[in-house]
Amino acid sequence: MVEPAYHIERLTEPEAYLITLHTVFDPATDMQTYFEELSARLDEETAPITSIVDIRDLTFTFTDLLGTTRDLQNMKVNPTRHRMSKKFIVVSESKLMKASMDGFRRFGIFRDAQIVLTVEDALRVINEDDSNGTATRLA
Repeated sequence: MVEPAYHIERLTEPEAYLITLHTVFDPATDMQTYFEELSARLDEETAPITSIVDIRDLTFTFTDLLGTTRDLQNMKVNPTRHRMSKKFIVVSESKLMKASMDGFRRFGIFRDAQIVLTVEDALRVINEDDSNGTATRLA
């Protein structure tokens, strides 16, 4: 059986999407499809929702990251800017990814995003945001 490039799961406690990018994920060939699928799901939401993107299975170099950044800027569909996208939380242990987050925001790839080490950390962030009444920003 062929491993899928990614998996999107709708969580209910807390309300969120959990997207897992698997080792076979290739941004050059899979990113557009993943973005279109997540955007279609966001179209069905009645309130803004957070997405958790687990990229811990991916390995990438600085050159890979630059190429992906360029590709992301040129995509017509970007769920991070969707009206029902509340926040993106990236799950990664990569120091390179952590260092790149500010650049992603400056280039408009992420509107509201942060990076954490585990999915459990991401769920904790969502619960804390919800309990603190964090305001939802709409594009």
